[in-house]
Amino acid sequence: MRIAVVGAGFSGLALSYHLLLKGAFVDLYDEQGVGAGASGVSSGLLHPYVGEQVRRSQNADAAMEETRKLLSIASEYCKDPVFDCSGIVRRVTPKQRDTFLKHQEEYLDVEVMSDELVKIHSGIVVHSSSYLKGLYQACIEKGLNLILKKIDSTCELQTYDAFILAIGAGIFSFPGLEHLVLSAIRGQTLLCKWPLPPLKEALLGKGHIVPLPGGDKVHLGATYERGVETTLPCMETALRLLTPQAAVLAPEWKEIEALECRAGIRVVRPAHAVPWVYKMSEKGFALTAMGSRGLLYHAYYGKMLADMFFDREKDQWNLNSSS
Repeated sequence: MRIAVVGAGFSGLALSYHLLLKGAFVDLYDEQGVGAGASGVSSGLLHPYVGEQVRRSQNADAAMEETRKLLSIASEYCKDPVFDCSGIVRRVTPKQRDTFLKHQEEYLDVEVMSDELVKIHSGIVVHSSSYLKGLYQACIEKGLNLILKKIDSTCELQTYDAFILAIGAGIFSFPGLEHLVLSAIRGQTLLCKWPLPPLKEALLGKGHIVPLPGGDKVHLGATYERGVETTLPCMETALRLLTPQAAVLAPEWKEIEALECRAGIRVVRPAHAVPWVYKMSEKGFALTAMGSRGLLYHAYYGKMLADMFFDREKDQWNLNSSS
């Protein structure tokens, strides 16, 4: 089976890997290459309690397991560290703390440390650039063909047995998908010098501080800017929005020295917390709306979609529905 995948971020690579495992011949299209979109600027926080309500995400156990598998595979193909399993410390409100107390009893992967702090033991910091590099190399070894080309229409993909648009912000300009109810959110992160003793775990609250290998730099993020279409970073805006968050997460961090600002567009489906697999035609699908849950869900959805292509009679998706 010849399959085209459009988009070389987390979702496109995970999907390509699972299709290749099934024996498919996969052409991966991306005009700018691997990790050129939101995946490439991700701070890499992976855990099952995404969102202000800190409810456990749908299918969290399976999703976390599939991502862990791909992280381990990517580590075999990249000399740099791909992930860190030290956990994540989250600053919580009283209501969030009460919810985490229930999680502590039911799921055993969190620890309420105080009235304000919770340790998510299952939390992982993913070094996104290394992960993308390693997963791409794993795909190449299995026969992936990367084509640096922009796909403007599904008409260009009709010679394939199937095709999947695993794209984020590009979904808005793709012909035939204008009717999809999706929203764009620009997220910016700052690469900063860290003048304090090295962090043992990532810090999470309304924003986040993620330590990088070496201990002297961190990622500070991320903004949630609605109504902003450009992916161009703006250091001034990022500092204005992120400095108050840093003051709450690390009050002892008095002066932020930002070295670089990075920006990407997240795509979300209003009122829905899970990605969308949209059936465009008998052989065409769109996998989109990962939002801030890309690391959590990309491997899980990639595997499930690959399984579906090779066993159409066991279609596990309620495609195009509101669920």
